[in-house]
Amino acid sequence: MSRDIDVIAKEAKRLIEYIVKAIVDNTDDVRVDLTILKFRILLELHTNTTDVVHVVGKQGAVVESIRHILYVFGGKNKIKVNLDYITEHENAVRNRH
Repeated sequence: MSRDIDVIAKEAKRLIEYIVKAIVDNTDDVRVDLTILKFRILLELHTNTTDVVHVVGKQGAVVESIRHILYVFGGKNKIKVNLDYITEHENAVRNRH
């Protein structure tokens, strides 16, 4: 890999923040957590509950488009980039266990 994975990961995080903040109403509530693994980058997206409809879109079209952009970005940088969209419901379930 020609570029440092930390630099690539931070660019991926900034890219997702930029895209999501452009489509949600509550931009201050957008948070992207970054995890760098051996062969991939994992981004966890958190937004205000009221913005779920904007991020998911009809039948998941918007979030799938965002994931496709990350797929292309990862291909360019020769690393797999995954996006998990964490909703408030999923946060509640995670915290119960």
